[in-house]
Amino acid sequence: GRLRSADDAAMTYGHRTTPPPLPLAAPPVVKAQSSGSGRLSGRMSLARSAPTIRGSASAVRAAESIRMPHHYDSSLHDGRLTWDAGSLIIDGRRVLIRSGEFHYWRFPDHTQWEAVLLQYKAAGLNAVRIYFHWGFHSPRPGRYVFDGNRNVDELLRVCERLGLYVLAAPGPYICAETSGGGFPFWLLEQRNVRIRHMQRTGMLKYDDVFMAACHEWWAAIVPLLAMHEVTKEVRPQLGSGPGHRGCVVLFQVDNELFERKVIPLGLHQHMYELSDSARRLGVTVPFFHDDGLLWGSWLGSATNKDKFSVDMYGFNLYVIFAPGSVWGGKPTDKTFQAWSARDFVKMVDGIEKGLRGLGRGALTSPVFIPELQVGWFNRWGLKQDFDDLYVFYGESFSQLLYSSVVAQGCSLASMYTFCGGTNWGALPDPDVYTSYDYAAPLREYRYPSAKLHLLRSSVLQVLQAFEVDFATSRPVRAGEPLTAQVTSRDHLRPTYDGLSLLAKQRESVRGTQMCLLRNLAPGGRARPV
Repeated sequence: GRLRSADDAAMTYGHRTTPPPLPLAAPPVVKAQSSGSGRLSGRMSLARSAPTIRGSASAVRAAESIRMPHHYDSSLHDGRLTWDAGSLIIDGRRVLIRSGEFHYWRFPDHTQWEAVLLQYKAAGLNAVRIYFHWGFHSPRPGRYVFDGNRNVDELLRVCERLGLYVLAAPGPYICAETSGGGFPFWLLEQRNVRIRHMQRTGMLKYDDVFMAACHEWWAAIVPLLAMHEVTKEVRPQLGSGPGHRGCVVLFQVDNELFERKVIPLGLHQHMYELSDSARRLGVTVPFFHDDGLLWGSWLGSATNKDKFSVDMYGFNLYVIFAPGSVWGGKPTDKTFQAWSARDFVKMVDGIEKGLRGLGRGALTSPVFIPELQVGWFNRWGLKQDFDDLYVFYGESFSQLLYSSVVAQGCSLASMYTFCGGTNWGALPDPDVYTSYDYAAPLREYRYPSAKLHLLRSSVLQVLQAFEVDFATSRPVRAGEPLTAQVTSRDHLRPTYDGLSLLAKQRESVRGTQMCLLRNLAPGGRARPV
């Protein structure tokens, strides 16, 4: 894409001389306080109109009494958006979310956004998940840019024109192999701020200065997202006339913040403040979080009401890692061994059982995977390139993985990433380089690969045709026979120690029986059936 100015070339850390258009609520004013020595101390004070929960422990306790209910209430919106364990229900119709990740900041030419998203739509997707990059919009404290290639309102209107739902993920932390995880450099350079409340020991301690900066970003971005929700009518862009339904269907609170495993890893106060602030700034749709693993983070507690919980639980699923590209990996040559079918089975099979076994909100939420792997990033110093990674994963990898989770009741999935894009300027973290192709179905240069065509002609097409049946299906209990026409075929009997062929049967409330087959060829390569 073409860059419009030097600001666009500088990307994340450019400056503009004209102020951005105001969102529904003006962002708070941030002022640097003098340390007395002529230097800026880096401490921040906020001027804001809405009450917030921040500061000392006593201030937090005093604010408990005014904490807003953060859980979604469908009765406030005439039941326009609700869900059960099977799927989302929008306007009384069951909807399977077939989504792909889209990083608009890796496509820094807003005139091309619609063309790219049209390719998502043509592939059979009905939604996109979007990380909104704090550093990309904030070159310095108190300054937020939302015009040109950073025009969030325009991006969401494009999604509405194309009929794409949006899973909005404004961070504050986004990862995505970005520099500083998406935090602005002006925040990262302040030595006395504990980013994500993290101490040098690795333990967490609440930091009111870090939280104040998060509130600043929240006040700038959240109103822009809130006015494009499916629960609301969006005003026309110019002049008067009838509005239209918004596109934002779910709102993500932070990103991959584990609640705990053995020791506490995430702060409940941090999650409470972000969710309360989002509600005050106009968000009405359900909250979710993408658990980095199937660990049950932020599901709440039946006995401890002080524990934060999201409306809908989601977990990420990454199964096969490229050689040399994991943390601490060493450079390898281009002679890859086939990925392990046993590793695939170990990571994938049993997710529905594992999810329901978490109890609490996992019993009433759909099987939701906000990040479903399609490939992997490539690191500096490795001999392979993204074409090699594409060959390593194979054309059928995404179809194989997507079909495997659908066979276990997954009705909300977003492929990460459906089109990787390009890292410009100071955007990438030190792990990666200019290309962020990711061996994705839609390659960096927007070429629809064979991986995309196989997805579209198989699992995505089937989900569109049998949407209600999949959304209302249950797994057939162990011991129940498969359909006669399947069990009568000798060549479909499981082989390779039960790994080569997976046959799962589901039955919908309408009586439709669905048998889903997956074939893993000996040696680990995927082979469709």
